[in-house]
Amino acid sequence: MKRSILSAAAFTVAVIMAAMCLTACGGESKNGDGSSNGSAVTESTAAAKKETLTEKDGTIGGKLEDGTYKLTGLSIDGNDSKWLMSSLEKGGVNTDLIVKGEKVTILEVENTLEDGKLISNDGTSAYAVKGSVITVLDDEGTKMVFEKE
Repeated sequence: MKRSILSAAAFTVAVIMAAMCLTACGGESKNGDGSSNGSAVTESTAAAKKETLTEKDGTIGGKLEDGTYKLTGLSIDGNDSKWLMSSLEKGGVNTDLIVKGEKVTILEVENTLEDGKLISNDGTSAYAVKGSVITVLDDEGTKMVFEKE
């Protein structure tokens, strides 16, 4: 009996020490309301990096010319993603943007032009036109730049 009490006590001490170590080694601390300090920083950092379309990208919702445009730039949350572009191309995904009338196909997803937005079953994308360059921003913050071939 004495031995089982000692093992239970040793086990309890080990659990408490492990919990203290996790907290000291970077475990998330909780605020009084139950929210996490770590997640608040992560969310605000992600929000700060979220892409937007500006006048620098061109006329937002501008007139699209029919033709085929090649994907030349891709960024997710402000980070350049050349590796993703090459992965898509190597994987056989058509990365061209094709404009024909009121239909726009991006990454093999057909969109309809409506009120200066590209509408598809996958969501809504905003776009800007500057000369022969179209910049598309999807509702998840992915920014794609296409140049006419």
